[in-house]
Amino acid sequence: MTFQATMLANIEDIRSKVADFMLDVCTIRRKVSENVVNGEIIPVYADGEVVKCRLIIRSGSETTNIAAQERLVAQSQFTGIYRLQLPYTTDIKEDDRIEYTDIVLDRVKTFEVIFVPPFHKMTGAFVITIREVQ
Repeated sequence: MTFQATMLANIEDIRSKVADFMLDVCTIRRKVSENVVNGEIIPVYADGEVVKCRLIIRSGSETTNIAAQERLVAQSQFTGIYRLQLPYTTDIKEDDRIEYTDIVLDRVKTFEVIFVPPFHKMTGAFVITIREVQ
């Protein structure tokens, strides 16, 4: 049996083990249309689907050296960009909205999906990129 065949035989087991780390839940709301009100585009979202997830804060800040000198870092700003791990079979697209309940702060955060990787047969952990909506 080749390496690829062995991996394909084990991928479902890998995905189920990855899912064990998804302790949170979020609601995915699909963008279905847009309305224009006074020249402003207002997106319309469908009722949501609740799925298991895990919020990953991997690239939530950006450091900028405004003086353009390597030795001095003068400014750091929060970009509001996160990663979210979802089950591999989750139907999600860019421009969808995600409502995530922060159990530490006891509040719901809303995110816009800005990147969904292609579904690949060898993917074990399915991770998307999201941006916090204010």
